[in-house]
Amino acid sequence: MRTNSCRAVVGASVVVLGAWLAGCASTGASSDGQDTTYTATAEESQLVASAEPLAAGPVKFYMNGLSCPLCATNIDQQLGDLPGIENIKVDLKTGIVTAAIVGDQRPAPKQIAAAADQAGVTLVKIER
Repeated sequence: MRTNSCRAVVGASVVVLGAWLAGCASTGASSDGQDTTYTATAEESQLVASAEPLAAGPVKFYMNGLSCPLCATNIDQQLGDLPGIENIKVDLKTGIVTAAIVGDQRPAPKQIAAAADQAGVTLVKIER
């Protein structure tokens, strides 16, 4: 009988977690309830779609949908898997990720946008 009870608890936990995650991804609100949504100019959108590697140095990535600690962990992991990105810092309040672009194998904005998409957020613009 205990096995059935444990299954019920685990099943209910999965449902609650799934609902919480879905709410996180769909609201776009930051952890303090503020909605941070960025828009980009045509030029900024072109840069995000570029296949040219970024120049070395500090960079800011403006993200839409970066709304909770799980989002922060996801984008940190996805960007950390790309070569040439170090010192990643995620600011949930602003939806901005700062990092350093380093080395000979630097990522292209297109790769960063794909990593953001994998993390469940959207790269809107890049600022040097």
